[in-house]
Amino acid sequence: MHFRQLQQLSTTQHGLLRRAQLADLGLTRYQIRHYVDRGAIEHVAPTVFRMCGTPNTLAQRRLLAVLDAGPSAVLSHLTAARVWGLQRRSEGRPHVMRVRDNAHRHEPFVGTLHTTRRLPFDHVVRVEGVPVTTPARTIVDLANTHPLGQVARMLDNAWGRRLLHLGELAETLRDVRSRGRRGMRMLDLLIDERRGMTPTESGLERRFAHILTKAGERPFRRQVNFSDHEGWICRADFADDSSPTVAFMDGDTYHRALLDRRHDDMQTRRLTATGLTVLRFSDLTILYEPATVLARVRRARERSA
Repeated sequence: MHFRQLQQLSTTQHGLLRRAQLADLGLTRYQIRHYVDRGAIEHVAPTVFRMCGTPNTLAQRRLLAVLDAGPSAVLSHLTAARVWGLQRRSEGRPHVMRVRDNAHRHEPFVGTLHTTRRLPFDHVVRVEGVPVTTPARTIVDLANTHPLGQVARMLDNAWGRRLLHLGELAETLRDVRSRGRRGMRMLDLLIDERRGMTPTESGLERRFAHILTKAGERPFRRQVNFSDHEGWICRADFADDSSPTVAFMDGDTYHRALLDRRHDDMQTRRLTATGLTVLRFSDLTILYEPATVLARVRRARERSA
């Protein structure tokens, strides 16, 4: 019975289990040791086990760092920026953050730890089943540790892709503002400089909308968020109100600078699993093959009619 429960729980956590969760299921230290000795689970961090045979994925490594850091921990800082496509450096040790608590003295074995006095529930979402700070909270946290120019570039990147809006960023900043916290004045300045401006829209997005309008097709709605049982999936460039269809403009240079192909594939699988048809267009297709764009949009709409 216990082993079936372990399997069920691990499937929701990329094959991982916290020691406290095993205790909650009623397992004794002897029983845990028994499962380790027979090769059913393995110790991967002081407080975390992994079901043997589960694939070693990026999402699992990130969640391992979160579980190892404690119950309130989430991905944060540069790792959160990587999740949102704001940071292109290699992954390295995952950055995690937890609420400061004198009763919680365990130092994480896997990740780089940050602490905070405030981590409201609406500052955290799940991506691939892993808790991570929202784009707005990520920018606020990075302002505390990184120089102005780097934070400004990440802010403009997130703002231009509609991952956040300035009002949300200002509200998040108010939630965590405290005396002596670094980076607050910097963010005030960056927000003030951008008030009244419009986030940059991709030329490919404008071209896609023009192709539909010129052909007499109903326009798609722009910048729409989608979620599934694991949490937030993405913000699609376009979503069709008349059919379960979403569209992404995968411009070559711009797109590769933000997301790698593996992330695209994962995103597409999750969207498809919710019943959506996912259309991806390269910059060459958008610019030089409008008939192909129209044909794919029309086929998607006809299938759902």
